[in-house]
Amino acid sequence: MNGHKQIILPPEARVLAVQIYARGTLLLTTPALVALRQSYPRARIDLLASSRAAPLLASWEVLDDIIELERYLVNAEDGKVESGKDSTPPLRTVLRGRGYDAVIVFAHLFEPITTFKLRHIVRSTDAKTFSM
Repeated sequence: MNGHKQIILPPEARVLAVQIYARGTLLLTTPALVALRQSYPRARIDLLASSRAAPLLASWEVLDDIIELERYLVNAEDGKVESGKDSTPPLRTVLRGRGYDAVIVFAHLFEPITTFKLRHIVRSTDAKTFSM
């Protein structure tokens, strides 16, 4: 092992993959998503991605759903994720409502604000397991 804790999920786990960067970075995560699907063929695997990158993976059989981050706004003052439109529920409500068992964050954590935003997203899911 490489020093990371091994995570074993139930066969029908609900997993949220988070990749909120540009298209090129999103494409670099595709082998990991394929491996996740191969390991958990009955799992629900959703992706939280930027609206610019999401169309690249639309209708890809590896994913069950893509949640576009830009539908929601991040308040610069307190970092809270809020509804992007009056008819759009808050991201926290959407994520908690899906009952994720695990969250996998594909990110470079170089900037403190990025880490802060990603941790807030992860906490919004109420998942018991996450990996950054």
